[in-house]
Amino acid sequence: MKEKVLEWVDSCNKKEMFYWLHFIFYCLSNLKVEFVNYIRAFILIMYLSAFIYLIIKKHTYKLPPKYFLITFGLYIVLNTLIIRTFSVHILYCVITFIIIKELKFTRKQVLYLINKTAIIYLLVSLVLNYTPLNFLSLYNNRQVSNKFLPLLLYRLLGIEGTPAGADIFYSIVLISNIVLNKTKNKRFYITLSAIILVWTSSFAPILSIAGALLILPFTNNKLAKAGFGSMIWLYQFIIIFIYSFGFVKLNNLLNLFSTLRARIWFRMYWSLIENNTLATWNLGRKALVDFVNKTTTNNPHNYSLFLLEFAGIPMFIIIIAIVTIYYMNMKDKYMIFIVTILFIYASTNTFIFSIRGNPIFIYILVTYISFEREPKIE
Repeated sequence: MKEKVLEWVDSCNKKEMFYWLHFIFYCLSNLKVEFVNYIRAFILIMYLSAFIYLIIKKHTYKLPPKYFLITFGLYIVLNTLIIRTFSVHILYCVITFIIIKELKFTRKQVLYLINKTAIIYLLVSLVLNYTPLNFLSLYNNRQVSNKFLPLLLYRLLGIEGTPAGADIFYSIVLISNIVLNKTKNKRFYITLSAIILVWTSSFAPILSIAGALLILPFTNNKLAKAGFGSMIWLYQFIIIFIYSFGFVKLNNLLNLFSTLRARIWFRMYWSLIENNTLATWNLGRKALVDFVNKTTTNNPHNYSLFLLEFAGIPMFIIIIAIVTIYYMNMKDKYMIFIVTILFIYASTNTFIFSIRGNPIFIYILVTYISFEREPKIE
Protein backbone atom coordinates (compact mmCIF):
# COMPACT_ATOMS: atom_id res chain seq x y z
CA MET A 1 0.00 0.00 0.00
CA LYS A 2 2.85 2.37 0.90
CA GLU A 3 4.50 1.76 -2.49
CA LYS A 4 1.22 2.51 -4.27
CA VAL A 5 0.81 5.81 -2.39
CA LEU A 6 4.39 6.82 -3.19
CA GLU A 7 3.80 5.95 -6.84
CA TRP A 8 0.74 8.20 -6.89
CA VAL A 9 2.70 11.10 -5.33
CA ASP A 10 5.63 10.66 -7.71
CA SER A 11 3.31 10.69 -10.73
CA CYS A 12 1.75 14.03 -9.71
CA ASN A 13 2.81 17.24 -11.42
CA LYS A 14 1.61 20.83 -11.68
CA LYS A 15 -0.71 20.25 -14.62
CA GLU A 16 -2.30 17.30 -12.81
CA MET A 17 -2.92 19.49 -9.77
CA PHE A 18 -4.88 21.76 -12.11
CA TYR A 19 -7.13 18.80 -12.85
CA TRP A 20 -7.54 17.94 -9.16
CA LEU A 21 -8.56 21.49 -8.33
CA HIS A 22 -11.30 21.14 -10.95
CA PHE A 23 -12.32 17.76 -9.51
CA ILE A 24 -12.58 19.17 -5.98
CA PHE A 25 -14.90 21.94 -7.16
CA TYR A 26 -16.91 19.41 -9.17
CA CYS A 27 -17.45 17.41 -5.95
CA LEU A 28 -18.39 20.57 -4.04
CA SER A 29 -20.92 21.49 -6.74
CA ASN A 30 -22.79 18.25 -5.98
CA LEU A 31 -23.19 19.10 -2.29
CA LYS A 32 -26.23 20.71 -0.71
CA VAL A 33 -24.80 24.20 -0.47
CA GLU A 34 -26.25 27.58 -1.43
CA PHE A 35 -23.26 28.73 -3.45
CA VAL A 36 -23.26 26.02 -6.15
CA ASN A 37 -23.38 28.60 -8.96
CA TYR A 38 -20.37 30.39 -7.47
CA ILE A 39 -18.43 27.11 -7.43
CA ARG A 40 -19.13 26.54 -11.12
CA ALA A 41 -18.25 30.16 -11.83
CA PHE A 42 -14.89 29.60 -10.13
CA ILE A 43 -14.24 26.59 -12.42
CA LEU A 44 -14.76 28.85 -15.41
CA ILE A 45 -12.62 31.63 -13.91
CA MET A 46 -9.86 29.08 -13.28
CA TYR A 47 -9.67 28.17 -16.97
CA LEU A 48 -10.03 31.77 -18.15
CA SER A 49 -7.16 32.77 -15.85
CA ALA A 50 -5.03 29.98 -17.31
CA PHE A 51 -5.86 31.23 -20.83
CA ILE A 52 -4.84 34.78 -19.94
CA TYR A 53 -1.62 33.43 -18.38
CA LEU A 54 -0.82 31.59 -21.63
CA ILE A 55 -1.25 34.75 -23.67
CA ILE A 56 0.78 37.00 -21.37
CA LYS A 57 3.51 34.72 -20.01
CA LYS A 58 4.03 31.90 -22.52
CA HIS A 59 5.51 33.45 -25.62
CA THR A 60 5.64 30.10 -27.43
CA TYR A 61 1.86 29.67 -27.13
CA LYS A 62 0.09 29.89 -30.47
CA LEU A 63 -3.37 31.41 -30.35
CA PRO A 64 -6.30 29.71 -32.13
CA PRO A 65 -6.97 31.03 -35.67
CA LYS A 66 -8.00 34.71 -35.73
CA TYR A 67 -11.23 33.99 -37.61
CA PHE A 68 -12.33 31.66 -34.81
CA LEU A 69 -11.43 34.15 -32.06
CA ILE A 70 -13.32 36.93 -33.86
CA THR A 71 -16.36 34.72 -34.49
CA PHE A 72 -16.45 33.44 -30.92
CA GLY A 73 -15.88 36.91 -29.46
CA LEU A 74 -18.72 38.30 -31.56
CA TYR A 75 -20.97 35.44 -30.43
CA ILE A 76 -20.26 36.15 -26.74
CA VAL A 77 -20.95 39.88 -27.20
CA LEU A 78 -24.23 39.31 -29.09
CA ASN A 79 -25.31 36.60 -26.64
CA THR A 80 -24.73 39.00 -23.74
CA LEU A 81 -26.45 42.00 -25.35
CA ILE A 82 -29.41 40.32 -27.08
CA ILE A 83 -30.17 37.21 -25.00
CA ARG A 84 -29.02 39.09 -21.87
CA THR A 85 -27.05 36.18 -20.51
CA PHE A 86 -23.44 35.04 -20.33
CA SER A 87 -22.99 31.80 -22.28
CA VAL A 88 -21.28 29.84 -19.49
CA HIS A 89 -21.67 26.36 -21.00
CA ILE A 90 -20.34 27.32 -24.43
CA LEU A 91 -17.47 29.34 -22.98
CA TYR A 92 -16.59 26.35 -20.78
CA CYS A 93 -16.70 24.05 -23.82
CA VAL A 94 -14.25 26.24 -25.78
CA ILE A 95 -11.89 27.39 -23.01
CA THR A 96 -11.38 23.94 -21.49
CA PHE A 97 -10.50 22.60 -24.94
CA ILE A 98 -7.82 25.28 -25.35
CA ILE A 99 -6.28 24.80 -21.89
CA ILE A 100 -6.37 20.99 -21.69
CA LYS A 101 -4.92 20.75 -25.19
CA GLU A 102 -2.06 22.99 -24.09
CA LEU A 103 -1.39 20.87 -20.96
CA LYS A 104 -0.29 18.04 -23.29
CA PHE A 105 -0.85 15.01 -21.07
CA THR A 106 0.81 11.82 -22.28
CA ARG A 107 -1.19 8.63 -22.57
CA LYS A 108 0.54 7.24 -19.49
CA GLN A 109 -0.32 10.37 -17.48
CA VAL A 110 -3.97 10.10 -18.52
CA LEU A 111 -4.00 6.48 -17.35
CA TYR A 112 -2.66 7.58 -13.95
CA LEU A 113 -5.36 10.25 -13.87
CA ILE A 114 -8.09 7.74 -14.71
CA ASN A 115 -6.98 5.26 -12.04
CA LYS A 116 -6.58 7.84 -9.28
CA THR A 117 -9.99 9.30 -10.11
CA ALA A 118 -11.49 5.79 -10.03
CA ILE A 119 -10.51 5.39 -6.36
CA ILE A 120 -11.42 8.89 -5.22
CA TYR A 121 -14.71 8.98 -7.15
CA LEU A 122 -15.77 5.69 -5.53
CA LEU A 123 -14.88 6.87 -2.01
CA VAL A 124 -16.76 10.16 -2.40
CA SER A 125 -19.77 8.32 -3.90
CA LEU A 126 -19.90 5.92 -0.96
CA VAL A 127 -19.72 8.77 1.55
CA LEU A 128 -22.45 10.81 -0.15
CA ASN A 129 -24.85 7.93 -0.71
CA TYR A 130 -24.20 5.20 1.87
CA THR A 131 -23.06 6.84 5.10
CA PRO A 132 -24.72 9.16 7.66
CA LEU A 133 -23.14 12.03 5.70
CA ASN A 134 -25.56 11.43 2.81
CA PHE A 135 -27.50 14.52 3.93
CA LEU A 136 -24.68 16.53 2.30
CA SER A 137 -25.61 15.27 -1.17
CA LEU A 138 -27.50 17.67 -3.43
CA TYR A 139 -29.73 14.78 -4.49
CA ASN A 140 -32.40 12.88 -2.60
CA ASN A 141 -31.25 9.54 -1.24
CA ARG A 142 -32.95 6.75 -3.20
CA GLN A 143 -32.73 3.09 -4.11
CA VAL A 144 -32.77 1.99 -7.75
CA SER A 145 -33.33 -1.66 -8.62
CA ASN A 146 -30.31 -3.42 -10.15
CA LYS A 147 -30.98 -4.60 -13.71
CA PHE A 148 -28.41 -7.40 -13.63
CA LEU A 149 -28.95 -8.67 -10.06
CA PRO A 150 -32.43 -7.36 -9.11
CA LEU A 151 -32.88 -9.61 -6.07
CA LEU A 152 -29.43 -9.06 -4.55
CA LEU A 153 -28.59 -5.35 -4.58
CA TYR A 154 -29.55 -1.88 -5.71
CA ARG A 155 -27.66 0.14 -8.33
CA LEU A 156 -24.63 2.17 -7.32
CA LEU A 157 -25.31 5.90 -7.17
CA GLY A 158 -22.38 8.10 -8.09
CA ILE A 159 -21.41 11.57 -6.92
CA GLU A 160 -24.13 12.93 -9.21
CA GLY A 161 -26.82 10.95 -7.36
CA THR A 162 -27.38 8.58 -10.29
CA PRO A 163 -25.72 5.52 -11.88
CA ALA A 164 -25.24 7.61 -15.04
CA GLY A 165 -21.68 8.91 -15.21
CA ALA A 166 -20.25 6.22 -12.94
CA ASP A 167 -21.24 3.54 -15.46
CA ILE A 168 -19.36 5.01 -18.44
CA PHE A 169 -16.40 6.13 -16.31
CA TYR A 170 -15.69 2.67 -14.95
CA SER A 171 -16.11 1.25 -18.46
CA ILE A 172 -13.22 3.56 -19.45
CA VAL A 173 -11.25 2.42 -16.36
CA LEU A 174 -11.75 -1.23 -17.38
CA ILE A 175 -10.77 -0.79 -21.04
CA SER A 176 -7.83 1.53 -20.31
CA ASN A 177 -6.24 -0.86 -17.82
CA ILE A 178 -6.73 -3.87 -20.08
CA VAL A 179 -5.09 -2.09 -23.03
CA LEU A 180 -2.55 0.31 -21.49
CA ASN A 181 -1.59 -0.77 -18.00
CA LYS A 182 1.56 -2.93 -18.01
CA THR A 183 2.04 -2.99 -14.24
CA LYS A 184 0.84 -5.52 -11.67
CA ASN A 185 -1.80 -3.19 -10.28
CA LYS A 186 -3.85 -3.54 -13.48
CA ARG A 187 -5.60 -6.57 -11.92
CA PHE A 188 -6.84 -4.40 -9.07
CA TYR A 189 -8.34 -1.74 -11.37
CA ILE A 190 -9.81 -4.30 -13.78
CA THR A 191 -11.48 -6.18 -10.92
CA LEU A 192 -12.70 -2.98 -9.25
CA SER A 193 -14.19 -1.56 -12.45
CA ALA A 194 -15.85 -4.88 -13.35
CA ILE A 195 -17.53 -5.04 -9.92
CA ILE A 196 -18.73 -1.44 -10.18
CA LEU A 197 -20.10 -1.99 -13.70
CA VAL A 198 -22.23 -4.85 -12.38
CA TRP A 199 -23.22 -2.62 -9.47
CA THR A 200 -24.33 0.25 -11.74
CA SER A 201 -26.05 -2.25 -14.11
CA SER A 202 -26.43 0.20 -17.02
CA PHE A 203 -27.07 -0.70 -20.64
CA ALA A 204 -25.87 2.66 -22.02
CA PRO A 205 -22.11 1.82 -21.75
CA ILE A 206 -22.74 -1.57 -23.40
CA LEU A 207 -24.48 0.11 -26.33
CA SER A 208 -21.71 2.74 -26.52
CA ILE A 209 -18.98 0.09 -26.63
CA ALA A 210 -20.88 -1.95 -29.23
CA GLY A 211 -21.33 1.15 -31.38
CA ALA A 212 -17.66 2.12 -31.05
CA LEU A 213 -16.57 -1.29 -32.33
CA LEU A 214 -18.02 -0.36 -35.73
CA ILE A 215 -15.35 2.27 -36.39
CA LEU A 216 -12.34 0.05 -35.59
CA PRO A 217 -11.98 -1.46 -39.11
CA PHE A 218 -11.94 2.09 -40.56
CA THR A 219 -9.53 3.91 -38.25
CA ASN A 220 -7.19 4.66 -41.20
CA ASN A 221 -10.00 6.02 -43.37
CA LYS A 222 -10.53 9.75 -42.77
CA LEU A 223 -13.75 9.88 -44.78
CA ALA A 224 -15.27 7.02 -42.77
CA LYS A 225 -14.25 8.64 -39.47
CA ALA A 226 -15.66 12.01 -40.54
CA GLY A 227 -18.97 10.44 -41.55
CA PHE A 228 -19.23 8.24 -38.48
CA GLY A 229 -18.17 11.01 -36.09
CA SER A 230 -20.63 13.57 -37.46
CA MET A 231 -23.43 10.98 -37.50
CA ILE A 232 -22.98 10.38 -33.76
CA TRP A 233 -23.59 14.09 -33.14
CA LEU A 234 -26.55 14.35 -35.54
CA TYR A 235 -28.40 11.01 -35.58
CA GLN A 236 -30.82 12.13 -32.87
CA PHE A 237 -32.32 14.63 -35.33
CA ILE A 238 -33.04 11.74 -37.71
CA ILE A 239 -34.71 9.86 -34.85
CA ILE A 240 -36.78 12.96 -33.99
CA PHE A 241 -37.90 13.19 -37.63
CA ILE A 242 -38.88 9.49 -37.77
CA TYR A 243 -40.57 9.72 -34.37
CA SER A 244 -42.76 12.57 -35.63
CA PHE A 245 -44.64 10.20 -37.99
CA GLY A 246 -46.27 8.63 -34.92
CA PHE A 247 -45.96 4.94 -35.83
CA VAL A 248 -46.43 3.24 -32.46
CA LYS A 249 -44.42 0.06 -33.11
CA LEU A 250 -41.56 1.98 -34.71
CA ASN A 251 -41.49 4.52 -31.90
CA ASN A 252 -41.42 1.75 -29.31
CA LEU A 253 -38.46 0.25 -31.15
CA LEU A 254 -36.67 3.62 -31.19
CA ASN A 255 -37.32 4.00 -27.46
CA LEU A 256 -35.91 0.54 -26.82
CA PHE A 257 -32.64 1.08 -28.72
CA SER A 258 -32.15 4.59 -27.37
CA THR A 259 -32.85 3.46 -23.77
CA LEU A 260 -36.08 5.49 -23.73
CA ARG A 261 -34.32 8.66 -24.97
CA ALA A 262 -36.13 8.99 -28.35
CA ARG A 263 -39.36 10.18 -26.72
CA ILE A 264 -37.43 12.74 -24.63
CA TRP A 265 -35.57 14.12 -27.67
CA PHE A 266 -38.79 14.41 -29.65
CA ARG A 267 -40.66 16.28 -26.93
CA MET A 268 -37.74 18.55 -26.15
CA TYR A 269 -37.24 19.45 -29.83
CA TRP A 270 -40.89 20.43 -30.24
CA SER A 271 -40.73 22.47 -27.06
CA LEU A 272 -37.88 24.38 -28.71
CA ILE A 273 -40.01 24.89 -31.83
CA GLU A 274 -42.77 26.36 -29.67
CA ASN A 275 -40.60 28.50 -27.40
CA ASN A 276 -37.53 29.62 -29.36
CA THR A 277 -37.32 32.97 -31.11
CA LEU A 278 -35.12 33.89 -34.08
CA ALA A 279 -32.56 35.28 -31.61
CA THR A 280 -32.44 32.16 -29.43
CA TRP A 281 -32.16 29.88 -32.49
CA ASN A 282 -29.07 31.83 -33.52
CA LEU A 283 -27.51 32.75 -30.18
CA GLY A 284 -28.79 30.15 -27.72
CA ARG A 285 -31.12 30.23 -24.73
CA LYS A 286 -30.68 31.43 -21.15
CA ALA A 287 -31.80 28.05 -19.79
CA LEU A 288 -32.93 24.61 -20.93
CA VAL A 289 -36.49 24.55 -22.22
CA ASP A 290 -39.11 22.71 -20.13
CA PHE A 291 -41.07 19.84 -21.68
CA VAL A 292 -43.42 17.12 -20.45
CA ASN A 293 -42.08 13.59 -19.92
CA LYS A 294 -44.20 11.93 -17.21
CA THR A 295 -43.29 14.91 -15.04
CA THR A 296 -42.12 18.24 -16.41
CA THR A 297 -38.35 18.25 -16.93
CA ASN A 298 -35.71 20.20 -18.85
CA ASN A 299 -33.03 17.51 -19.19
CA PRO A 300 -32.69 16.66 -22.91
CA HIS A 301 -30.56 13.56 -22.15
CA ASN A 302 -28.40 14.45 -25.14
CA TYR A 303 -25.27 16.61 -25.28
CA SER A 304 -25.87 17.68 -28.91
CA LEU A 305 -29.31 19.04 -28.05
CA PHE A 306 -27.80 20.62 -24.93
CA LEU A 307 -25.25 22.44 -27.12
CA LEU A 308 -27.94 23.46 -29.61
CA GLU A 309 -30.04 24.99 -26.84
CA PHE A 310 -27.22 27.03 -25.32
CA ALA A 311 -25.13 27.78 -28.43
CA GLY A 312 -27.69 28.39 -31.14
CA ILE A 313 -27.44 26.87 -34.62
CA PRO A 314 -24.33 28.70 -36.03
CA MET A 315 -22.08 28.08 -33.00
CA PHE A 316 -23.42 24.53 -32.68
CA ILE A 317 -22.34 23.82 -36.29
CA ILE A 318 -18.89 25.35 -35.70
CA ILE A 319 -18.25 23.31 -32.53
CA ILE A 320 -19.40 20.04 -34.11
CA ALA A 321 -17.34 20.72 -37.26
CA ILE A 322 -14.14 21.41 -35.25
CA VAL A 323 -14.56 18.31 -33.09
CA THR A 324 -15.28 16.16 -36.17
CA ILE A 325 -12.15 17.46 -37.96
CA TYR A 326 -10.01 16.53 -34.93
CA TYR A 327 -11.71 13.14 -34.73
CA MET A 328 -11.13 12.54 -38.44
CA ASN A 329 -7.37 13.14 -38.01
CA MET A 330 -6.92 10.79 -35.04
CA LYS A 331 -4.62 7.81 -35.67
CA ASP A 332 -4.33 5.76 -32.49
CA LYS A 333 -6.93 2.95 -32.51
CA TYR A 334 -7.28 2.85 -28.74
CA MET A 335 -7.89 6.59 -28.52
CA ILE A 336 -10.37 6.51 -31.41
CA PHE A 337 -12.24 3.70 -29.65
CA ILE A 338 -12.41 5.52 -26.30
CA VAL A 339 -13.42 8.85 -27.83
CA THR A 340 -16.13 7.13 -29.89
CA ILE A 341 -17.49 5.47 -26.74
CA LEU A 342 -17.66 8.88 -25.05
CA PHE A 343 -19.33 10.46 -28.11
CA ILE A 344 -22.01 7.76 -28.25
CA TYR A 345 -22.60 7.90 -24.51
CA ALA A 346 -22.87 11.71 -24.67
CA SER A 347 -25.75 11.27 -27.10
CA THR A 348 -27.77 9.84 -24.19
CA ASN A 349 -26.33 12.01 -21.39
CA THR A 350 -26.65 15.78 -21.11
CA PHE A 351 -23.90 16.71 -18.70
CA ILE A 352 -20.95 14.39 -19.48
CA PHE A 353 -18.86 17.20 -21.07
CA SER A 354 -20.53 20.17 -19.40
CA ILE A 355 -19.39 22.30 -16.47
CA ARG A 356 -21.62 20.14 -14.25
CA GLY A 357 -19.88 16.91 -15.28
CA ASN A 358 -16.95 14.89 -13.97
CA PRO A 359 -13.83 16.63 -15.40
CA ILE A 360 -12.18 13.29 -16.21
CA PHE A 361 -14.35 13.04 -19.34
CA ILE A 362 -13.37 16.40 -20.82
CA TYR A 363 -9.69 15.69 -20.01
CA ILE A 364 -9.79 12.31 -21.76
CA LEU A 365 -11.67 13.72 -24.75
CA VAL A 366 -9.48 16.77 -25.36
CA THR A 367 -6.19 14.94 -24.69
CA TYR A 368 -7.05 12.09 -27.04
CA ILE A 369 -8.55 14.01 -29.98
CA SER A 370 -5.70 16.56 -29.93
CA PHE A 371 -2.96 14.01 -29.24
CA GLU A 372 0.13 14.62 -31.37
CA ARG A 373 2.90 12.20 -30.54
CA GLU A 374 4.13 10.54 -27.38
CA PRO A 375 7.76 10.92 -26.21
CA LYS A 376 9.95 7.97 -27.15
CA ILE A 377 10.60 7.19 -23.49
CA GLU A 378 6.93 6.20 -23.17
